[in-house]
Formats: sequence, C-alpha cells, structure tokens
Amino acid sequence: MSSPLHAVLVETLEAHPDALAYLLEIRGSPPAGPLIPTTGTRTKTFTLERRVDRAFLVGSREAPQGFVLAEAQLEPDDDKCFSWSLYLELGRSRYRCEGALVALTVSEEVRRWIERAIAPATGLYGTRRKLEPTVIALDKIDPSLLLRPDRPYLATLAVAGHAKAPDAQPVAEAAVDLTLDKLPKHLAAEQLDAILGMVDEALRAHLEKRIMEHREYRSEFFRGIYNKGAAEGEAKGIAKGKAEGILAVLAARGIPVSDTIRDRILACTDIATLDAWIQRAAVVSTAAAVARSRTQPRPAAKRPARRVRKV
Repeated sequence: MSSPLHAVLVETLEAHPDALAYLLEIRGSPPAGPLIPTTGTRTKTFTLERRVDRAFLVGSREAPQGFVLAEAQLEPDDDKCFSWSLYLELGRSRYRCEGALVALTVSEEVRRWIERAIAPATGLYGTRRKLEPTVIALDKIDPSLLLRPDRPYLATLAVAGHAKAPDAQPVAEAAVDLTLDKLPKHLAAEQLDAILGMVDEALRAHLEKRIMEHREYRSEFFRGIYNKGAAEGEAKGIAKGKAEGILAVLAARGIPVSDTIRDRILACTDIATLDAWIQRAAVVSTAAAVARSRTQPRPAAKRPARRVRKV
C-alpha cells in the first residue's frame, strides 16, 4: 500500500500535468510541448504488473515529440534497477520516440541509492546498458517557487518536500493559507486533507487549529453549526451535543455519512476526541477521515467477581 505522501505526489501529477512540466522547467529542462496523460507502458502483447506511476506524451497524442514517465520514489527499491529500464524501452517501442524517466524524491538517501544502484552501466560480454533518470529533489527546491498564488495546487509539492525539514511548519502554514485563499471550497477541502496527511501529528493538530481560525467566513460558519449542536445537547449531555454538531458540519458540507461512522461519532463520549473530530470535520473530504483522527480510550476491563468457596 502506498504512503499518503506517495499518493499525494501521484494524484497531483495526474490532476495537473503542468506541475511536472514546471518542475522540469525549474530543473532547466522544460518539455518542448504540453504534457498529455497517457496509459503508460502497456503494449498489445505485454503489460507490466507494476506500471510506472504516471506517463505523459509531449506535444500531441497523435504525433508525440517524446514521452515522460514519472515515478514518486520515496525510498530505495532495488526492483527498480530492472523495471525502470524496461519502462523506458516499452515506451520507446510503443510511442516510437525517445522519452525521459523522472524520479521525484524527497531525501538524499534515495538520491544516493539512484547514483549507486541505477546510474552505473550494466551488462555482460561487452554489452553495456546505462540509465540516468532525471531526478527532481523536492526537498531542495525553494518553497517560494512552489507556493505560488497563480498555481495553488503546487502547494502540496512544497509540503511533500519539506514535511520532515526544519522549515516544515512555515511551509505547511503557507500552503494552508494559499489553499484557503485561492481554491474553491470543495477543492480546498481535498487539498487540505492531503496536506494534513503528509505532516506529523503535532503539526497536523496545529494546522487544524489554524484552518478553523484562518478565515472568518469558514470559522464562523462551521463553529456556528458546531456550537448550536453543543448548546442543544447540554440537557442531554455535552458529549452528545458535540457529536451532533460534528454530524451537522458534515451535512452542511455535503459529505455523506454511513450508518457505521454515524454510530461511531454518536457513541463517542470523550470530549477531547470530539473536539479533535470537529476540527477534522471542517476540512477532510470523507466522513471516515473524521472518526479515525483520534480514538476514544477503551474503558478498563472489569475483573470477574471472585467466587466465595463454600465450606
């Protein structure tokens, strides 16, 4: 199963092919034309079980000037010593043109592995095969180049590259602000969910609070619904009121809630957990993501009553 970071990188490339073109431009080798998504490395007679993450044609689908294969490589994987070369050769065979294999990385460890395991020439009996992937180091790109108001979807790449760096908090804060300012609400909710999934727990809690307080129209709207549910629940119990407030927020955002998730929220009696869930409810894209952010502590198991032995 892929990690949240891997999923974010792949989904960003799928939704915004120009993001990859921009990264190549930053690196100094922009594509000769627009990148057009394609189906990858399949052929009529052979299909790889493990396909490249994303594939693009350069220029046009009918007469491509080349192709670009993109891999989000977050850790060393010696299987890629064999599959990456095959991806490129299948692309050359299928599209009848030259291509590039671009590896998106976020760590020096992976780049050293590429230099050690992928780049050296290999072969037997005088045959030599050499592959030098185009490596894009997201953690080395100045965040200001990715935190652009005219391209707010690049903010996820900035967070991906700096999620474990010393500047993780200011980069993530700027990404959150840009997302809220520049994207429509439904797209902002999805991108915020992606950003929160890439950072550690402490930073995620900080960002959730920032999101709730960021813009007056969001905080007043969602907090108003939440407080109404909490107030109505005073007579029945504060916890129930908070749980109903969470469901009201999800309903107001048009997010469907299954019976299982609804029952889980209504059954929760831990105030701290409910307070965390209300912040999640305002930004996540699914109801399931709300209820898994924190879990209610299990009650201590009761010991069976001790039997008195009759004499």
